[in-house]
Amino acid sequence: KLLYLWANNETAPVAVALFGVLISVGQIVLFLAFRRRRIKGKNINVGLEGGIDGTKMQQLGDEYSDGELEIGEGNIIPQQSEAKQDHMAYVETEHTFNEGGAISPESLRDNDSLFMDIMDVRLHYKLWRAEGAEDSKNDSTSVATVLLHGFGGSTYTWREVWQPLQNCCSCLMALDMPGAGLTSRPVGAVRTASNPFSQKYACQLLFAVLDKLGISSCRIVGHGMGGCLAVYAATLYPSRVSLLTLISPMVFMDPFPKLIRDVLRTSVMKELLVALVRSQIGELVLRKAWFDKKKIPKEALQHYQQLVKVRNWHAALIELSRAEPLKIGPTHLASLACPVGIIHGEKDKIVPISNSTRLESSLQRIRGDEEQKQSQKATSGATVRVCRIKRCGHVPHEELPGEFMKNYKELIRVWQRNSVEEDSKTTKHSTVV
Repeated sequence: KLLYLWANNETAPVAVALFGVLISVGQIVLFLAFRRRRIKGKNINVGLEGGIDGTKMQQLGDEYSDGELEIGEGNIIPQQSEAKQDHMAYVETEHTFNEGGAISPESLRDNDSLFMDIMDVRLHYKLWRAEGAEDSKNDSTSVATVLLHGFGGSTYTWREVWQPLQNCCSCLMALDMPGAGLTSRPVGAVRTASNPFSQKYACQLLFAVLDKLGISSCRIVGHGMGGCLAVYAATLYPSRVSLLTLISPMVFMDPFPKLIRDVLRTSVMKELLVALVRSQIGELVLRKAWFDKKKIPKEALQHYQQLVKVRNWHAALIELSRAEPLKIGPTHLASLACPVGIIHGEKDKIVPISNSTRLESSLQRIRGDEEQKQSQKATSGATVRVCRIKRCGHVPHEELPGEFMKNYKELIRVWQRNSVEEDSKTTKHSTVV
């Protein structure tokens, strides 16, 4: 908590450092003082004259053995310890899973939860189609709205706007990316060339799911890190993404600062950090995401507390930090061909609103340069519009869903109007030619 406050300049750095050192030293001393003694060595003879009866031998085993020793007749023979693992060290075993050390993802499913086995993961997603909407894989006119959650989020983050968004489209889909929500965490595959926790893999997974569901084109709504993924997806598949709506986008930011990435590469500190995230910091970050902390539903706190208990959650957190971050640069922004709408809370303490204004100015500058070079062929492509929501934090779709929907509908209305105007200009130009 002190480090968290220090990062937000809410306490003196010297006090934090001294107190942190004292706490660390105290924890180490207590750990060494109360650590259970282990017996090491080979064939330690504990035979006494007259022998040791079975009861005393059992007591001796209970006192000194922690599962690493086998007690024989007069001897204590140490078992050979298993080879130390690296990234798999934090994966729950069948024993801890059965003893309640982890929760099965499907035990937290909702009534409308769906699962799909694809690209070596068991994907959790939600899908709604309007009654009478064509769901054939050969339907090229099928247009959907896809919702991409941010770092640490899941499909749960869209609960307040799931129903209202259905009035704006004929098909609505939300999914949990690997390492988040109820989607499986394939920790055994992290050494492969295609890291399942990387953003590039997430983009491939997204369009593989769309292909399987028969969705040829879509509008993407991305929150936080999901906004970064949305921009990347639109640059890779420009013909399949017709509109981007970015909520508090983390386009120029890394959810894992270099210090955190370095810490998670150490064997001791990663255990401490994972424990902190699972117990304290996770709740602190959730509270920081809201402007009005009093409005945070208790159900939301309980839900996120359950999510961090999902099997292999902490293993996935470590592997997410090891995955190569997705960096959006001028090349990506220049290749955007669809309109971009940005919705940002003015009181966002996680992603400053200056991040969105920077993205807006970058897109406007790029578009201006393109119009100067080729004015007759300029399109309504990467037009950008920023909507600010007052007295709102990092999650406007959760904190103020009414204001969010108002701005989202306005973005769609403006985009549709510009699209009609552009079509009319194109028609006139063709007639003149």
